[in-house]
Amino acid sequence: MGPSIVVVANCERYGAHREADRLAEELWEARTQFAARLPDAPRAVTLALEAERRPVILVDTGDNVGGGSAADGTILLAEMLRQEATDGVVCLYAPEEVRQCAASGLGAEVRLRVGGKIDRLHGEPVEITARVRVLHDGTYVEPKIRHGGKRTNYMGLTALVEAPGRNLLVLTSQRHPPFSLGQLTCLGIQPEQQRILVVKAAIAYKAAYAPIAGMIIEVDTPGLTAVNPERFAYRHIRRPMFPQD
Repeated sequence: MGPSIVVVANCERYGAHREADRLAEELWEARTQFAARLPDAPRAVTLALEAERRPVILVDTGDNVGGGSAADGTILLAEMLRQEATDGVVCLYAPEEVRQCAASGLGAEVRLRVGGKIDRLHGEPVEITARVRVLHDGTYVEPKIRHGGKRTNYMGLTALVEAPGRNLLVLTSQRHPPFSLGQLTCLGIQPEQQRILVVKAAIAYKAAYAPIAGMIIEVDTPGLTAVNPERFAYRHIRRPMFPQD
């Protein structure tokens, strides 16, 4: 818990100590710059709906797929539906629901209970009635330089369903981080024309999404990768600890 300063020097040891102390003091003086104060889900969705430029990228920091989270968090989806947002896109890890959509077939109306299957740290399951628009094998090619350097990507059998408000849910059979717009475009989605795009990430999504974003809003959401330290319980840390104390 907390940063450390390591100095390697070819001078006498006390010179290295002084430099370590100087760097540590500089870091401590800048500590408030590292304390992110992000809007919660209700506020973030409200800001997205008020934005003049689109698409608005809502960054679900608590369910960062690349960071090892559940990938089926529903906090932002539930809030978007509550505020009657339209033209949004949310990707969820939902292998059971993909199989249900495949069994029902293209064009079928399905009653789904999505998200919240891995745990309840990232939100409760959301029940929706949707129509199956696309069934896809989940393979797509990314021609540009992206995080991880992958060209051929695979998210497992995937279903695209349309929920009320023209909101689109991308349901995948494998956890898949949002490192490429190909995750959407291979399904026929034109991300630039959507109102809201939810990405379950923290940093690496930017190479693909920042160039098309009208606005980016990082959201203080709960989950294994939450960026708000107050969302976690601590039992063995030294106190006081910034920013808790």
